[in-house]
Amino acid sequence: MQLFLVYNYSFAQQDPIFSKYMFNPLFVNPAYAGSREAISTSFVARNQWVGFQGAPNTQTLSIHAPLAQKKIGLGIGVVRDKIGPSTNTGMHANFAYRIRMGRGKLAFGLRSALYNFAFDWSQINFKDLSVQQLPNSYWMPSFDFALRYHDHQKFIGLTLAHLNQPSVQSNQVIDSLNNPLQLQSYASLVWGYAFELSDQVIFKPSFLLNQSIRAGRVFDLNASVLLNHKLWLGLSYRSSKVMVFMVQYDLSDQISVGYSYDWVLSGLRNQQSGSHELFLRYEFEIKKSAMSSPRYF
Repeated sequence: MQLFLVYNYSFAQQDPIFSKYMFNPLFVNPAYAGSREAISTSFVARNQWVGFQGAPNTQTLSIHAPLAQKKIGLGIGVVRDKIGPSTNTGMHANFAYRIRMGRGKLAFGLRSALYNFAFDWSQINFKDLSVQQLPNSYWMPSFDFALRYHDHQKFIGLTLAHLNQPSVQSNQVIDSLNNPLQLQSYASLVWGYAFELSDQVIFKPSFLLNQSIRAGRVFDLNASVLLNHKLWLGLSYRSSKVMVFMVQYDLSDQISVGYSYDWVLSGLRNQQSGSHELFLRYEFEIKKSAMSSPRYF
């Protein structure tokens, strides 16, 4: 099963899956950099398919902030994703340029990333002699382009990821079909809207759609409710037949903590006990003028 997970990650689930993507958008869209109008740091720890041998275990850390009269946003991030015998690490540098458009801002984003893929082949028993081993460790550079618009009530973003489609040398293949290990390019679309039902109740639907040639279409549909400007309660459905229950609490204007639980609806539910994701955000040097209206995104 571990060999399957390596293959699956390499060709389909190239980038880690996050249930709370709407609260940590920088890893989805580099044009988000600086949009919190503060120095914003986020940490995410995700333990997927608990009880399933070789299942993904992911941690991320990011920081971003606006510069140059808030026209430019800069951000950096690190992600570590362990799946079976593979440990994959990505380092991201994000740049966003923002212009005023109507009631909101339109941002153009660029991401330069460097990924390291490391394999412990001693954990794998090869039964198919046609399968060839990859090197123990190798690096891949990647480049993304993104657009994002947001105002007080809504956001929409588009990311074109892995535009250069980096790959390992063609003579180092993962299967008998001579397919090189490659980060396939894909498009990611996100959207969200905050309906102010009352002074104390905000309803926010959102969705995430990923589309690639090889992995096909994957989407998340989410509905969240903000109560008393402090407590978020949400429910999501993922096209891979997963229901997600989530909660987030804003301890202050600077500190937010969140948790989500993934409940698998497919046959895999009998082999694992769900997925857990923990989210922590801390922001500082927040200017009062930047927080004149509540932040929903």
